[in-house]
Amino acid sequence: MTDVKAYIIHLQSATQRKENIDLMRTKLPRASVVEAIDATTLDASTQRLHYKRFASWPPYPFAMRTSEIACFLSHRKCWQIIADGDAPYALVLEDDVAFVPSVFDRALAKAEEMAAETCFIRLERCKNDPDETIQPHIIKPKFAGHGMQTQLVGRETAKHLLRVTEVFDRPVDTILQMPWLSKQTLMEVVPSGIKEISDALGGSTIATRKSRYPRIYRELLRPAYRAAVIATTLVLR
Repeated sequence: MTDVKAYIIHLQSATQRKENIDLMRTKLPRASVVEAIDATTLDASTQRLHYKRFASWPPYPFAMRTSEIACFLSHRKCWQIIADGDAPYALVLEDDVAFVPSVFDRALAKAEEMAAETCFIRLERCKNDPDETIQPHIIKPKFAGHGMQTQLVGRETAKHLLRVTEVFDRPVDTILQMPWLSKQTLMEVVPSGIKEISDALGGSTIATRKSRYPRIYRELLRPAYRAAVIATTLVLR
């Protein structure tokens, strides 16, 4: 059991996730629930203040959905809490996380070995059940993964991320895949013992049902965008 501070992002209306939050807090006794920004009540002026389409290179080809803007602002809300707090670092988690206990305990201990006020350490979600005999280790990935289920964020890093994301034009995990923009070194712990269980909790609170043609449009543009990100990362590294 850890004594690290933790902040769990939770949308109050997502009542089907409350039982999972209780389970998360048994593993994280110092966890606090942070009320997520509700996309259904997010006013247009706040969106205009932070969201500017095509603000960065390479251009993000899709307009952000209100739910994605709300998700980004929810993470910024946690960063603000960390920046204003007295702990050198804290965990930020989304509420669709489940733990593989024996792996997660070791992964978090490994992350805390590298933790500092300037850290950003992702506990990369496991796509499959992790091999519990493998010892978690720290890597510095060439390209950061998708998702923001769990990360250890230093206090100085939180202040820095608040500055560089005052205006954004793409989802929060996508910004962090662009080190020339985020100016943040990311590390990851693998295996992490973190699993995403949003499907078991009623589905994503961000995704919306799309018609066939917009879905095809996104599938066509996404590879070209990813290639542009990879190329820019290699050039500017």
